[in-house]
Amino acid sequence: MNQVDKAGKEAGRPLTLREASRSASIGSRMELENFISRCFVQFEEAIRVLLPEESLVQNRVQRSKLRASPKRINAFEL
Repeated sequence: MNQVDKAGKEAGRPLTLREASRSASIGSRMELENFISRCFVQFEEAIRVLLPEESLVQNRVQRSKLRASPKRINAFEL
């Protein structure tokens, strides 16, 4: 978050997290994108409390499905 504040001072105005992620280093950009994604997921999970109707949500978070491995791997047989 210090880098977000630093980028805002350089721009001369407060920046959104998306704007700050464009000017941050690669590692910080990935951290910010992860933070933003986690926030959107939590907002989506609490949608019934935040909005009067769920149909107002235009874009939903795409969740990947976990696939089971085809067979168990025995580490002692490798």
